[in-house]
Amino acid sequence: MDLVLGLLFGDIGSPNHHKWCFISDQQKGLLLAFKEVAPTVEHRFCVRHLHGNFSKLHKGKQLKDAMWDAARATTVVDWTKEMNKIKGIDKAAYTYLMALQPNWWTRSAFSTFCKCDALLNNMCESFNGYILEAREKPIIKMLEMVKEALMMRIQEKRKFIKNVKGPICPNIQSKLELLKFKSRKCLLT
Repeated sequence: MDLVLGLLFGDIGSPNHHKWCFISDQQKGLLLAFKEVAPTVEHRFCVRHLHGNFSKLHKGKQLKDAMWDAARATTVVDWTKEMNKIKGIDKAAYTYLMALQPNWWTRSAFSTFCKCDALLNNMCESFNGYILEAREKPIIKMLEMVKEALMMRIQEKRKFIKNVKGPICPNIQSKLELLKFKSRKCLLT
């Protein structure tokens, strides 16, 4: 694993000069490899994968929701509150999560060095699914298929965005509208 990461950083540049954040599926070898090859890189676990492992031992919607609430917590106070909820539901589940370094899985412990608050590696998983057929081909054919698929996708998105009114894409605009609605009861202090 160290060799692979070393080759990657040889191709894309030193991790010490970039604000990179790697999100993985909890592969055991990656923790040690990052520690040895790129100790300054922020490494996190995909919370969906974390929950998959967690739920093998600790089942139930209540625990699932509490774990996700702890992962989404943006302050240590909120994270502690959510972890105490988990402790009240299942002490073994609490112990399991406390054994993990918080900076691997909860926003409340993410560094400010990396400007990313993602909890999932959905983008990679989506791209992987998008190129599934191409992955089975020889390397040149695979690259041609990926290039063609991406060019078609970019063109589809270009056509879509031409019909959008306003300076913000529709998904982000709807999120902003929801946040505006939720903030109507907030007070400035």
